[in-house]
Amino acid sequence: MTDGDDITVLCVDPETATADTVANRAEIRAVPAEDVAAGREAAAATDVDCVVAEYDLPDGTGFDVFEAVRESHPNAACILYTEADRAEIDTGAFRDTVAEFLPKDSPNAGDRLVDMVHIAVVDRTQVGFPLPDDEDARLDALAAYDVESFDAVETFDRLSKLVASHFDIRVAFVGLLHEIEERFVACHGADWETLDREDSICTYAILDDEVTVIENVQADPRFAYNETLKELEIRSYAGANITTPDGTVIGELCLVHDEPRSYDDAGLADLQRFAEEVSEQLELRRRLASGEDER
Repeated sequence: MTDGDDITVLCVDPETATADTVANRAEIRAVPAEDVAAGREAAAATDVDCVVAEYDLPDGTGFDVFEAVRESHPNAACILYTEADRAEIDTGAFRDTVAEFLPKDSPNAGDRLVDMVHIAVVDRTQVGFPLPDDEDARLDALAAYDVESFDAVETFDRLSKLVASHFDIRVAFVGLLHEIEERFVACHGADWETLDREDSICTYAILDDEVTVIENVQADPRFAYNETLKELEIRSYAGANITTPDGTVIGELCLVHDEPRSYDDAGLADLQRFAEEVSEQLELRRRLASGEDER
C-alpha cells in the first residue's frame, strides 16, 4: 500500500459476512476466500495489505493462512476474527506470528474490525521495527538507486576498505534499508549480504539526523536481547546517514566492532564526510544509469 491507495484485505472465512463487513469502509477492498487453499491462491495473485481470518477453517486454521500469506507479503497485518474462544486456539506452534485477536461476539465487533484493519495497515502497528514518518516516500526514493545495475561494486568495496583502515575497525559497510531488510552494498571485514530490519541497528539510525553512536550495543535496551547481533559479534556501532540530494535517508555508512568503542568529534566528522562521499557516488551512478544530463 502507498499513500492514496485502497487497503486490500484478504478475508478468509466460510462466512461471507466478514468480507461484507470489512468492505463497508470506502477505502477498503475486500477479497473473499473460504479456506486456507483459496486464501493462499488469492494472496499469490493479489497485493495484500492485511488478512482477516477465522480460526477454524475447512482445511486448517487462521494461523495457516497467516503463515501462507506472509510468505509472499511479509508485512501484511494479520487479524484473527473468530467465533473460537482463546482457550480453544493453539498458539504454541505459531508464537512468532504477530496477530490481533477479535471475537466475533464482542460488542460492536464489525466496527472494531474495520478500525483494527485501518490502524494495523496505516499505522503499521504490527511491524517489528520503528518506521520513519516518510517511510513510503523513502522507499520510493530508494527504488531509484538500483545498485545492482550500476556496476559500481568495486567503488563501494574500496570505500568500505578505506573507512575500515581509517578507523582501525573490524567491519565497515554500506547498507541500504529496503522494506523488510537491510542490503549491504559493500562490507569490508565480513561477508554479510542482508539483515532483517527488525535485527538491524541501522533501522534506528535512519531516524536520527546526526551520526548514531552506540558504544556498547549489549548495554542498549533496544538490542540487549537481539541474538542476531550477538552472533555477528557486534558490540559497538557508529552509523552516518546516506541521503538523496533532497535529504531523504536511504541507508547508513557504518562502523562495527567486537568490543565497546567510542569516537571523538573529529572521528564522527570524518565518518560523516565518508557518508557524504557514498551519497555522492550513489547519486552519480543513478544519474549515469538514467541518462540524466550531468551539466
